[in-house]
Amino acid sequence: MVVDNSSTDGTVARAREVADPVIESGGNRGFSHGNNLGLAAVDTEYVAFVNPDVTVSGSDWHASLEETIERGGGLAAPQLLNPDGTEQANARGIPYLSAKVRNRAKPESEKGDEYARTGLAVPTYIAWAMGAVVAGRTDAVRALGGWDDSYFLYYEDHEFGLRARREGMAVALDPRVRWLHDWQRATTGPALWAWKAELNSMRTFYSQFPQLFRRRYGAGRRDATLDRAGLARLTDHLWKPVGPAASR
Repeated sequence: MVVDNSSTDGTVARAREVADPVIESGGNRGFSHGNNLGLAAVDTEYVAFVNPDVTVSGSDWHASLEETIERGGGLAAPQLLNPDGTEQANARGIPYLSAKVRNRAKPESEKGDEYARTGLAVPTYIAWAMGAVVAGRTDAVRALGGWDDSYFLYYEDHEFGLRARREGMAVALDPRVRWLHDWQRATTGPALWAWKAELNSMRTFYSQFPQLFRRRYGAGRRDATLDRAGLARLTDHLWKPVGPAASR
């Protein structure tokens, strides 16, 4: 299944050659909205949201991800790779604003590594996974409410992972599944639209999770925020293996 957000470069015609169905959104209302269109139409037991710049490879990836979803009781993501074969840090910790700033400024530092990691050897609990690939049981993702389409782009994956944690669903990265992600972060350059979208989404996210803005607990939207107990549970499980390693 392919969901197209009003592309104008022949994507729909190409998609119809390789996928069925192809859903045309009728207007670009953002990444989350497109994911939710696919979620509403899928009829499989499991669902994976996969960006078009991800190359799916391997013969038993579905079995590995399904096992991690079931053992972890929530969402799962593969290990993403750069075009040169190095690992992308799509396994993410708790998105305190200070941690995100340190990671963006000095990703190779000790503090940066506490937030975004590579080198995981077995399926491992994380706080959230980059939205390029996230998978789960279809019924569980629907019960969660899908993706929050108040986010046009950026931070929707932060919110999705933390909301899953709030509802008792774990999030894990499975390094046995390794997919290429030809990632080009638009905000590394002067693209005004990208910076505007990121800042708007940042404002939305930290208004929902104010305790992550200054590493303190505060009032906020009670239907979206993690309380002290929720953060404690998340911290207790963070970076720990998801049960025994599978022999594959």
